[in-house]
Amino acid sequence: DNVERLRLALAQTYNFTSPRVRLFPNDTLDDNESKRSFLTFEGDLNIDGHWFIHSEAQQDTRQQELAAGNITLEYDNHDKLAQIGFRHLNKKYFKDAGLRNDLNQLGGTFAWPLARDWQLIGSYYRDIELNRNIDSLIGLRYDSCCWAVSLVWEQYEEDNFSNTAQAEKETMIGLQFELKGLSSFGAGSSSFKPGTHLLPYYRPFNLNN
Repeated sequence: DNVERLRLALAQTYNFTSPRVRLFPNDTLDDNESKRSFLTFEGDLNIDGHWFIHSEAQQDTRQQELAAGNITLEYDNHDKLAQIGFRHLNKKYFKDAGLRNDLNQLGGTFAWPLARDWQLIGSYYRDIELNRNIDSLIGLRYDSCCWAVSLVWEQYEEDNFSNTAQAEKETMIGLQFELKGLSSFGAGSSSFKPGTHLLPYYRPFNLNN
């Protein structure tokens, strides 16, 4: 079988004419600086069909600063799934996000079998910059051939992206039923995926397998 193991991309755009639109009122339109975009890197690696790595980065080559970046490591083996990731945003380049500090967040999610038809599910995300939890979830899922039910407990911050000094926490206990082939109902209307209320599961890999 033809399996794509590695994909790498490196790109930077250059405008021959200077932009005339400012993203933010305080931005300047220096001809030399505004013609060139961030240097962008993206990479995907399929290690052995079960382990995957994805990484992205945006570098400001004028200021020699990292504007944004993320890396994800995932293990996927039939009914066993675990993912851990880290993301960074430099507040200087994302003024519309309302960041008070650079965004540095680490976390992961998993769905792991305990017995036949039973899975333990969980997620945990932490703001390293502010040294506090953003989102925590633990739950139990029963998944048969025809139907499934999940019971989860979750505590999350109402506003995790702007990383403000004070953020209120919400606690939720949810019960979700799902009939295979039909829509689910209960606490949440979408079918089950590992992840949380704020940060749902996302598989970033762009490999052809």
